[in-house]
Amino acid sequence: VLLSGVALLFALLVLPLLVRSCTGIRVRALLRSFRTPLMIAFATANLLVVLPLLVNQGKQLLAATLVQQGPDQAERRQAIEQRIALPIEVLTPLALVFPDMGRVISISFVPFAGWLTGNPLPGDELPGFLLTGLASTFLEGVLAMTFLLDRMGLPSDLVELYLALDQIAVARVGTLLACMSVITLVLIGTWLVLRPAGRPSLSAANLMRILAPAAA
Repeated sequence: VLLSGVALLFALLVLPLLVRSCTGIRVRALLRSFRTPLMIAFATANLLVVLPLLVNQGKQLLAATLVQQGPDQAERRQAIEQRIALPIEVLTPLALVFPDMGRVISISFVPFAGWLTGNPLPGDELPGFLLTGLASTFLEGVLAMTFLLDRMGLPSDLVELYLALDQIAVARVGTLLACMSVITLVLIGTWLVLRPAGRPSLSAANLMRILAPAAA
């Protein structure tokens, strides 16, 4: 339950706020634009099926954000869509190569498994576990979890518990978070490549200004 809550918090609040701090795209507009692929990703627990939708919605949202009001709005929008087409089409499948936040959060099962079996993770082993866990996210889920459990000296049959929890809830919420991770990476990456003058850019001050109301 806690893991699902953290995943939903990141997917529906933290990552959209990060996008807003970098691009100026409002959280409500972002969630409204991508609500269909997010719902499909959650329902199917499959990120690949929404890939075309992510590309299409990303183009539309960025074009609507970058276009300026004026008599030649239609022509400007067409030009902007042509500029952002290539970066989005390249970055979207490329983002799947890198570990998403759904995989990163899934490694928290290992400390839980240690607590469950009466072998809590010692504090001095936490840095090594985090480094190993982050590196293992490049592997397939079951293989990575088997490796981590063996690395921490925990019974390998706990993988069955991991699979059971994954099938019940974690897979769907994790895929939702993974989908939002891809959206965040693609939008910010495309914006940084094509950012027009005078538009918001990523900075510590800008990020803190956006996140402050959420933390209050």
